[in-house]
Amino acid sequence: MQIFKGVKTVDGRRAVYFEELDLVAISDLQLGEETYLAEEAKLYLPQVQLSIILEEIRFIKDVTKAKRILINGDLKHEFKTATYQEWNEVKKLSEELKKLFSEIIIIRGNHDNFLLTISNKIGLNVIEEYREKGYLFLHGHRLPDDYNGVQTVVIGHEQPAVVLRSGYDRVKVHVILYGKDKLGHKFICLPAFSPIASGVEVNITPKEELLSPFFHSTVDIDELKAIAVDPSAGAFRLPKVKLLRSFLTENV
Repeated sequence: MQIFKGVKTVDGRRAVYFEELDLVAISDLQLGEETYLAEEAKLYLPQVQLSIILEEIRFIKDVTKAKRILINGDLKHEFKTATYQEWNEVKKLSEELKKLFSEIIIIRGNHDNFLLTISNKIGLNVIEEYREKGYLFLHGHRLPDDYNGVQTVVIGHEQPAVVLRSGYDRVKVHVILYGKDKLGHKFICLPAFSPIASGVEVNITPKEELLSPFFHSTVDIDELKAIAVDPSAGAFRLPKVKLLRSFLTENV
């Protein structure tokens, strides 16, 4: 499904393919979150996130034939340190990505404080942002220093989802947000690629509680449209966030 010209969804997956760049972008893998949940919340989940992520990436590679992959921040989860699970899983992910893609671009996210320690050991290059052919990729926890030559901004960080209602039933779906910012740039916000991420319900969450500074300055989230993505249901278009917000409120 086309988002903008040459920019497409990938068969209901939480990824976006950029034809001009021959690049697939994903965000917020949050590797190691199972260990964090066990230690901090006493919630014990099987450590299956990496295997699911790799299966999804292999599928995306088969569909798009992309030569390059960009991870737009928060490759790992823990703020305070790099856990054993994170060391192990980042290494395994890197090994698999190198088999699949000719170039791997890693953007540093706000959870990636100790990623440089890991990446230096295994030969991964981590950068603050990536610019090419008018596209600007950055995680979204900070604003760019400038917009020189930028036509399209791509962020992650917010992990957008929406809640849909039919009668008494409610369902939450992860979404790709897209539209234009207040400066006239095309704008895309990627959903979390982590299979255990719950997502931020952007049609319920008050604007002042949103995570990214983009949504407090240069982007009115209510004016963005949404594409729901789900491996079983595929991709389907939704209206602007303001309509999703008002519809849910009116029917509560």
